[in-house]
Amino acid sequence: MHALRGAEDGTGVKRDAQLLEQSMAGAGTKERALAWRVSRMHWEKPRWRAILAEYQAAHRKSLASRIKGETRGDLERVLVAQCEAV
Repeated sequence: MHALRGAEDGTGVKRDAQLLEQSMAGAGTKERALAWRVSRMHWEKPRWRAILAEYQAAHRKSLASRIKGETRGDLERVLVAQCEAV
């Protein structure tokens, strides 16, 4: 299913934005999954910009603002910094 969702838009950007949201959806943030996904995705800047734009379009909120509402402390600072380093 992961591969099929990645092929949906031909780039996997939509799938990656969905995975980020899934890390924060529902009761309790899955902090380990969120940190791993943000850290893994932010290294390739053009793709990261596309993921951030897709997240914004799908959720009408920036990923950084969503992370600020879901995390605290050092984790929040690191993840938000990665979102802003584009």
